[in-house]
Amino acid sequence: IVILDLFKKPDNLNLTENCSWICGDILSDEVSSSLLKDEKFDFIIMSSLLHHLCGRKNNIINNLEHCFINSSKLLSPEGKICIFESTCPTFITAIEDLFYPIYSRVLTRILNFTFVRMVSVSEVEETLVKANLMLERVPFKQPDYIAQMYWRIPTRFYPLRISAFFAKRTSSSDYHIS
Repeated sequence: IVILDLFKKPDNLNLTENCSWICGDILSDEVSSSLLKDEKFDFIIMSSLLHHLCGRKNNIINNLEHCFINSSKLLSPEGKICIFESTCPTFITAIEDLFYPIYSRVLTRILNFTFVRMVSVSEVEETLVKANLMLERVPFKQPDYIAQMYWRIPTRFYPLRISAFFAKRTSSSDYHIS
């Protein structure tokens, strides 16, 4: 088991013998080309990651594609990527894109939070395909509540849904970003 995270392992976290922590960025070509060059994984899990890939300038779509391409390079021939992500309707992503310069400053400077731009199911699916990954939507029972920052909100009143996907390499995987 390998954990890849932007941040170093917390000092008080004890990992089992078969688990290691690597500090790195899945958007970096270094992760797939040198940091983990000898590693091939049967299973990669991405849980609540994608909406944090937008960055300062809201490059969400390019960063999603880059993330999927770098991840696919780390897969064994029969390996799969399992994605659990909060997704929203497409109209909300359009509103987010419009107001991103304002709300990202509020999140990062006032609330001391990270950059966030929610993704729609279609954005995830289209980007997986663009990265030459075959995808499968996995039925997922919605929880009664969703955690949003410091609040617990009933999902029946909230536009976000948890979506689950499996993805695997196609036989003609091409790792170049267009």
